Amino acid sequence: ESHTSTIHLPDDDPLTLSFMLEFFYTKDYSLGRHFDVKHPIGRIKTHIALYTLGDKYEIPALCRLSANKFQAGQCILQTVSLLEIVPLIYTSTPEISPLRDAVVYEILDREELQDASSKSYMLMHRHLREIDDFREDMFRELMKEKWSKGTGSRGFSPTSPTFPPTTLTFSPMASPGYSPTSPTFSPTSPMRLNP
Repeated sequence: ESHTSTIHLPDDDPLTLSFMLEFFYTKDYSLGRHFDVKHPIGRIKTHIALYTLGDKYEIPALCRLSANKFQAGQCILQTVSLLEIVPLIYTSTPEISPLRDAVVYEILDREELQDASSKSYMLMHRHLREIDDFREDMFRELMKEKWSKGTGSRGFSPTSPTFPPTTLTFSPMASPGYSPTSPTFSPTSPMRLNP
């Protein structure tokens, strides 16, 4: 009786599997013949899919390669496109993932998100409301940046008077129960933070 060496993977996308097989043979994969360079979003989604496959089948080298390609590729995405892939990343990757870290860092570096009237800003805030892990990751990185000593990677200095407008400063004279002759505050009077 003859036997065939066949592996059935019905739950995985055939094209993504073909890139994984290419990786097995060459330690790399190329998307050039499948995706137009003028439309990078398809490439980015494929890197995400390959990272997911690498995680699913416990192939750390594929995870590292696809994460590196993702990080290099996301930089050229328009901000709206970058934000549109956030739900995909947060539904297809594990809680601790370099893809999540990379997209959060990239979003925090996009200056146009300071414009509250932009489509990108509104999309980001929708994700912050709807995706709990994304909100937690963004908050964590903002807090790390806020409380870091010296100048951070994005030019933040906690002693600088030009800290971003989201910062609140404590003003003791504005707090009820404060006495200039006493170093203590009234325990019944809440402290007030003034922008």
